[in-house]
Amino acid sequence: MNLLMAFMFLLAGVTCIHRPARIVAWLASALKKPGNPDGPAWLQGRGIIYFIRVMGLLSLINAVMYLYLSQQV
Repeated sequence: MNLLMAFMFLLAGVTCIHRPARIVAWLASALKKPGNPDGPAWLQGRGIIYFIRVMGLLSLINAVMYLYLSQQV
């Protein structure tokens, strides 16, 4: 189970670091309202891309931790 979790965190981390703009576009389309076609204002700046990349880095660290734990058993 640890190996599966490590793979999932690795996949999420790589996706968040290499394609943060695609994730922001996906979030914007999911949060669109009929009165506001651009989506929420917090999705318009560069800060959200930085935040997604930081979350990707933390996900990669978590993947390394799970890989280490899977070898300890």
